[in-house]
Amino acid sequence: MNKSVTEYYNRVIQECRGYVSSLELGSSDAPLSRMLKGIVPTRIIVDTCRKALENAVNLDPGLIAINQSIISYDIECIDWIWTESLVNKPDVIILLDIIEHFPKWPANAIINGCKLSCNKKVIIFCPVGEVPSTPPPQYDTMLNRSYWEHRSEWYKEDLESLGFKTDIWSGFHEHLRNNKNGGDVLFGIFAK
Repeated sequence: MNKSVTEYYNRVIQECRGYVSSLELGSSDAPLSRMLKGIVPTRIIVDTCRKALENAVNLDPGLIAINQSIISYDIECIDWIWTESLVNKPDVIILLDIIEHFPKWPANAIINGCKLSCNKKVIIFCPVGEVPSTPPPQYDTMLNRSYWEHRSEWYKEDLESLGFKTDIWSGFHEHLRNNKNGGDVLFGIFAK
C-alpha cells in the first residue's frame, strides 16, 4: 500500500473515531474495513461476496456479517439489516465502492436513505467517472460477474448536489492508474 493510500485510510479512520456503531456496505475485506477493527465497537458489514465476508470475519470475529444480493440494496433492506442486528441506528454508514454498481436513480435513493438512517454521518467512497469493473482474480469465480458491473459514473458535483463535502483522492486505485481518470476516487462525507 503506498503512502498516500495509507493517509487516505487514516482520514476515514479519523472520521469514524469516537463512534459506537457502523453499517458498512460493500468491500468487506478491503484494507479500510480491516483498519476499522477496534475503532468502531459495533460493526455490521454487508457484502454480496460470501468469501469476502468470511475473510473479514476471520480477521475480526466481532463483526456482524450479512451476505446480501447487490440487487436488493434499498432503504428497506438497510433498515431491515440494522433492525435485525438488534442495534440502534448506526452512527456512521460507509458506502465503500458500492454506489457505482447501481444506476443513478436507485443509487441516489440508497444514499438519501442512508442519510436518513444514520445518527451522525455517511461516508461514500467510489471511483471517479467511467471505470472498468473487472472482479479481482480471487473473487472472479465466486460471484456472478454482473455484480461487478459499474452501472453509473460519479463526479464530485454529483455527491455535492446530495449534500456531501467531497474530495478527490488522486491515484488511489493503483491498478487503475492507466485509466483515463488515473485511479482517482471520490471521498464524500455527509454529516448531520
